[in-house]
Amino acid sequence: MKITDILPDFNDLVKFWNLNNNNPKLNIITYQYTVPYRIEDIFNSIDHHSKSFWVSKNNNKKILSYGRVIQVNDLDEIDTFLENPNKSLTFIGNTSFEKDSEHYFSCDFVLPQLLFISENNQTRAMFNLNLEHTSQYNEIQQNFHKLTNSFKEEDFNKTFKNRLEKVNSIITKSSWEDMVHHSLQKILDNKFEKIVLSRDLEAFYEDRLIPEVYFNELTNIYKSTNSYMFFKKEGEYTFFSFSPEKLFSLNNENLMVDIIAGTAKRNILAKEDKKAGEELLRSWKDLHEHRLVKIDVLNQLEKISQHIQILKSEELLKLPGIQHIYGLISAKKNSETTIKDIVDHLHPTPAVGGHPRGLYQETLAKLEKRHRGPYAAPFGIISNEFTELGVGIRSGVINKNKVHLTSGCGIVAGSQALKEWDETNLKAENLIIKNKTYQNVESTI
Repeated sequence: MKITDILPDFNDLVKFWNLNNNNPKLNIITYQYTVPYRIEDIFNSIDHHSKSFWVSKNNNKKILSYGRVIQVNDLDEIDTFLENPNKSLTFIGNTSFEKDSEHYFSCDFVLPQLLFISENNQTRAMFNLNLEHTSQYNEIQQNFHKLTNSFKEEDFNKTFKNRLEKVNSIITKSSWEDMVHHSLQKILDNKFEKIVLSRDLEAFYEDRLIPEVYFNELTNIYKSTNSYMFFKKEGEYTFFSFSPEKLFSLNNENLMVDIIAGTAKRNILAKEDKKAGEELLRSWKDLHEHRLVKIDVLNQLEKISQHIQILKSEELLKLPGIQHIYGLISAKKNSETTIKDIVDHLHPTPAVGGHPRGLYQETLAKLEKRHRGPYAAPFGIISNEFTELGVGIRSGVINKNKVHLTSGCGIVAGSQALKEWDETNLKAENLIIKNKTYQNVESTI
C-alpha cells in the first residue's frame, strides 16, 4: 500500500475547500471519501509519528487516525467544538488519571488531520482542515504536502520474534505488603471502605520493540474477548490498552456504564474454570468490592441523568487468563449535561480509585508516590455521532526495548496482601508476550 492510496485526490479536496471556505459559520471543514482497504491493513502499512487506533468492545467499529489539526487538553474545549456546525468532528485520545498529571500521556484528545472509520465492512475517510490556517490556496497546498511527507510506508504485518529477557517489579513484595497493611488499617479505622492500589512492572526485550507488531500480537489474543483495543503512538512512546471496562458510552442521550470489580484466575480445564467462576460469585470479599462500585455509579448517575436501569447484575465476564464480576447500567443523560460533566462524575469509579469519593485520595498519593498517567484513565472517541470512553486498565507503555505495565487491585476488608500481589501479577503477565525460553527469563515478580 502506498501513501497516495489513502489520501484524498488533491483537486477534489480543493474544490470542497472552495465551496466552504467563505462560510462564516465554519472554522473546520471535513472532506469525506471512501477507501477500498481494511482499516487494519492501513494501520499495518502506513506509519506516522502521531498515530492512534481504537476498536470498540464488540469489534464492530474501528477508528484509525494520523496527525492532528487541533489538540485539546481540557474536555470543556471538546464540548465547545461539538457545538460547531460541522457535525463530523471526531476526537480521539485519552486523559490522565490525575487532573494535574505531568505524565507524557496526560490529557490529550486530538482532532486528527486524517481519520478512518470502519464499520459494516466499509472504510470511510475524513480529512480535516482548519480554515484559520488554510484560508489561502497556497496554505492548503503546503498543508497537504507537509502531511504527505510526514507519512512512512511500512510493513507491520509480521510475526513477533523478539526475545523477552527479564521482568522486574518496580517495588518489592515487602513494600507491597506494607502498602496493603497500611490500607487495611485505614479501612479498619473507618477512613474509607475501599482503595485500589496499583504497582508497576517492566518487561525488557532483547531488541527494540516495534509497537505495531507488539500490539498486533496482543490483538490476536484479545480480539474476541469483549475488550477495547487502543493504541496511541506519540514519537518514541506508545500507550496501549486492552480494557474490558467501559467508563460510559453515549448515543444521542442514552448512557451505558460498565460495573467491573471482583477477580479470579481462569483455569484451562473447563470444569475447574467453571468452579472458579462459581466461587467468585460467592466470594463475600469480591461481591462487596463489586457492590461498592455499583452503589457509587448509581449515586453519580442520579446527579446527571434519569431513567436509570440495571441491565445486568453480578454476571461473570471471562477474559484471557482472568474473570470478573460484571454489571451494566443504562440511563438517559440530562439535557444540560456535557461530556466533561459525565467524566467528572464517573471517573474514577471505585473500580480503579476507591470508596467513598474524596476520602481515599490522600492515602493513595502517599502510598503510590507517582502519577498514574493514562493507567486507569478514560480513553476513546468523542463526537456528535457517538462517544465511547473505556478505562485504561490492562495497559502499558512501549519505549525502545521496554514495556512498562501497571496493574491494580481493590483493597477492602478481608483482602490479603500476597493474594493481591498475585492478582496484579496475573493482570500484567497477560500483556507480556512470552517466548519458548520464558522459563529462563530473569524475574522479580
